[in-house]
Amino acid sequence: MGKSTLEDNKEFTVDAARYPDIEKIVSSLHDKDKKILVDTRPAILLNSSLYSKDATNFVRDSSNKTILVKVAGGDAVLPDYFHPDTADWLEGALTSYRSALSFDGLFIDENEPSTVSDGAIGGCSRTDPLDNSVYRLKNVPKLKTKTICPSARHYGGLRHYDVHNIYGWKSSAVTKAAMSQVIDEKRSLLLSRSTYLGSGVHTGHFIKENAATWEDMAHSIVAMLNYNMYGIPLVGANICGYKSGVNEDDISTEEEMCVRWHQLATFYPLAKRFPAVETEMLKFGNDSIKRIQDAVELRYKMLPTLHSVLQRSY
Repeated sequence: MGKSTLEDNKEFTVDAARYPDIEKIVSSLHDKDKKILVDTRPAILLNSSLYSKDATNFVRDSSNKTILVKVAGGDAVLPDYFHPDTADWLEGALTSYRSALSFDGLFIDENEPSTVSDGAIGGCSRTDPLDNSVYRLKNVPKLKTKTICPSARHYGGLRHYDVHNIYGWKSSAVTKAAMSQVIDEKRSLLLSRSTYLGSGVHTGHFIKENAATWEDMAHSIVAMLNYNMYGIPLVGANICGYKSGVNEDDISTEEEMCVRWHQLATFYPLAKRFPAVETEMLKFGNDSIKRIQDAVELRYKMLPTLHSVLQRSY
């Protein structure tokens, strides 16, 4: 389930007006032995009940004030997963959320962390050398591009400049610990968009924003092998691609490529499909649909073996 179920884009909420029977739907799926995986994001909107001006477990700026960022839903703050209070805060949030929606697992999205703003609302420090570094990455103009200021502070005096690459890893570790308390009667599933070496102890990884191209399908094979070497055995790429390989407005997916991708994904550790705009596979020819069905059926036959291999890998 995605963010369309949220109330006013606030994380860990359910829009009861739009989805008054959502728990009945979830219950009916559980009766059929289906599991519910919910998308979530670290950013907490300022109008959320989970945010308090007096809270200290949010990332702070170089002047020790809670740093404000802009995300798709509005102005927000980011949890400081390095803070010891964040674990209890998150456990409480998940407990309340699960009372409204009986989810079985979570996919943590945008936990690089990713933002719409560059750095922070109002900008980063003009004097801190971290925010004015001459160091440049190959694919972004500045270190603060679409994320928070490098000078941002975490618990224990940690600078975001030093822990940016493990923010996603830490969010997974804290979330997994909280989920073990909230969903204590059975195993839960956790996936993360941002990972680091050894993240597989806490989470799987979903390669979400790939392109609908033959090249990205081929690259996914290398990615599966690489992530296993990184200590993340449960990994999968977005089947048929998340976005068009042509341009942002073109949502078409080549039929033969999509069929082949389903066949390849039969052997992914994690097989998941999450397109930016749903491709109408019913428009595919009968032969293509039959080949996709055959691939999915083979996948289901292989699940006991995959479960055993993944259990041994952990």
